[in-house]
Amino acid sequence: MNPLMMMLIAMMLAGCAVAQTTTPRGLVLDPVGPPPAATRNADTASKGNLQVFTAPAGYRHLYAHYYPRTDFAIYTAQGKILRRPHLIATVHDETPVLVRLPIGSYKVVVKSDRYRSVTVPVVIEPEQTTFVHLDGDATRPPTASEKQFYVLLPSGQIVGWRAGAATAIGW
Repeated sequence: MNPLMMMLIAMMLAGCAVAQTTTPRGLVLDPVGPPPAATRNADTASKGNLQVFTAPAGYRHLYAHYYPRTDFAIYTAQGKILRRPHLIATVHDETPVLVRLPIGSYKVVVKSDRYRSVTVPVVIEPEQTTFVHLDGDATRPPTASEKQFYVLLPSGQIVGWRAGAATAIGW
């Protein structure tokens, strides 16, 4: 067979492989869990917390600027919508909400300018808080030895602790 023809066929096959790994929904990350040595509360044994730091959406009111968080949705592990937390009490509130959830696995979906949307599987553990950082704030990139403990965006930004990282570290 002609070498040029073989190269064209190889390029077409490589293109098909890439198309199968991308999703029209956007970026899907590895599961995020609570940080090691998280503070525990004895009265919340059947529930845990989720705090999602989404990108700020600029809002101008008269002469002041406010940056409330953008919306996100929480889905069950099976893909059913569970809730869309009301993020702010007023336009002046810039604090990410703390969502109480029964222990288990969920998916957080956030719209993203860069990736269309970002889907972050999260694990809610009893008496712990799982943090998801999708706010675009610059953080220190993890060292090579630390990367195994974090879930990262393609840009290298830390999204959160990899689910089960505390066990891997031995905490």
